[in-house]
Amino acid sequence: MSQTTTQISGTLLQRTILLADDDQDIRSLLTLRCSKIEGFDCAIVAVEDALTALSCADMSPPDLIMMDVEMPGSGLAACEMLVHDERVSHIPVIILTGRKDSATIQRCRSLGAHYVHKSPDAWSNLEPIIRKELSNKTEKHTVETRQFCAW
Repeated sequence: MSQTTTQISGTLLQRTILLADDDQDIRSLLTLRCSKIEGFDCAIVAVEDALTALSCADMSPPDLIMMDVEMPGSGLAACEMLVHDERVSHIPVIILTGRKDSATIQRCRSLGAHYVHKSPDAWSNLEPIIRKELSNKTEKHTVETRQFCAW
């Protein structure tokens, strides 16, 4: 699995984003966009179905997961499985979908996932969430390292 790094106080931290979408064009576009987020060196592990995403998350947990709803295996069902698996439940999930019905939005919220509607301006909504979640991961790691090293 590809690893991503971002630099903090001279220390390199590895980062990985798992992207699950059955649309090759979306996978390619998001891989390109995420690889160019300023301040991060993001690598994407891109898969085309929910089962493969679950397997990848289990084998080598990423720092962030983005997935479609309507793909083989159902993104929402996979998200629910991730939430209930203590090994990966801490990983932030972004649901990127063409659905905009209230039931889908509510289910995302109930699972603790970010909801982003697939639209021409989706990146303007998606990028700040990615930045926030990767920054939160970085801040948490820095605090944990300082606490560990303080003894």
